[in-house]
Parts: sequence; structure tokens; C-alpha cells
Amino acid sequence: MKSTILIGLLLTTSFFIFSQEETVEDLYLKVSAETRIIDSQASSPSRDLKGMAIDDLTAMNEEGRLNGDDPFVMRIITNLGSEGTGIISTSNGRIINNFPIIRQKSAKLLGNINTQQAADALIELGDIETESMVLSEIIVSISKNTVADPDTVVDTVARLMEVNGSARDHNFAYAFLIAVENLNNNGVEINNNKIFELLSSMTLPDSGYIQVVTDKAIEVLRNIR
Repeated sequence: MKSTILIGLLLTTSFFIFSQEETVEDLYLKVSAETRIIDSQASSPSRDLKGMAIDDLTAMNEEGRLNGDDPFVMRIITNLGSEGTGIISTSNGRIINNFPIIRQKSAKLLGNINTQQAADALIELGDIETESMVLSEIIVSISKNTVADPDTVVDTVARLMEVNGSARDHNFAYAFLIAVENLNNNGVEINNNKIFELLSSMTLPDSGYIQVVTDKAIEVLRNIR
């Protein structure tokens, strides 16, 4: 009797494990062949292949074929957005995968995917990014997201400018202004005082910014509802 019970338990366990393995396999098989090819390109050490991957994903999104709620797809985009920052490959002590143009394209794509996962990815990437041109894309992209908690988006925009704006980078400053403008145009209540402090300081003659930036700051400040 005990042997029968033991054999039954073993068969049940084996069936459960097999079912689990089938489930994982089934989930993977649901990923299209196209997406699996893109994943292979994105995982390659080649910058050109990574570029092809993000370009293909962008094309899929423009054609309405990209699912911004698919964790498999979002993982690919987020990983491409952290090449050289969150994901680092080295050779002889030198980083060999610092691809800011790939990260910039990834941030831009995330800005055109209006999902919570996209917002989370942009916030994560903003915390580890150092290149001005990528940060500019990130701050504008997060401001376009209307699915995420608006207070979180506003706070992220304020934090990115506060942390990275001290270098008086004119392009990044202008991107911040566009981001605030996007928030306002989307009807988001801007209740973070840091935003107003930053805007006000940018309007001053001795702000260190070029006239184009100070003029835009004045315009944005006046238009905030």
C-alpha cells in the first residue's frame, strides 16, 4: 500500500513538473519568430545588430504591432536602453558597450509606448543615465506618458532636472522645458514646487542659459495652468 502511494506521488510530481515545463515552453512559443530574432540581435555584442533591433521595434510600434504590456518585449527595449550604464561589458578594463545612440533610441521608443511598463522603464533608465542627449530624450519621453501616476511623472521630471541640470547644458534644459510643457498640455496638475523654482531660475538674466532657453522658460512659466 505504501509503495502504491509512493509511486502515485512520484507520478503526480513528475506530471506537475512536466506540466510546468510545458507551460514555460508554451509561453516562449507564444513569442513571435520576429520578436525572437530581434531579441537575438539585441543580445548580440554588435552595436550594428543592436541598432537593427531597436529600429525594428520602433517600426513595429509605428505599425501598431508592438504590445507595450508584453514583458518580453519591454525587457528587450529596457535592456537596450541600459547598454553601457546598467548593462556593462568590459575588455581590458574598458567599457565596450557604451552605446548612447542605442539608449537614446530606446528612450524615444519608450516615450511612444503609453503604458505603465514604459513609464517604469524610463524612470529606471533616468536614474542610471549620464549622457545629456539620452537624458534629454528620457525627460521628454516620461512627460508624454499619461498612464502612469501623474505625481510620479512630475516628480521624475523635477528630479531629473535638479540632479542633471547643474551643468547648464542648454539642450537638456530645453528638453526639461518641453517636458513641463507636455505635462501642462496633458492637463497634469504640476504641484511640485521644485518645478516652479527651476523654471523661475531659468528666466533670470544671469541663469547661464542662452536666450532661446530663457525665453522658452518664460513662455512655459506663463502658460502653466
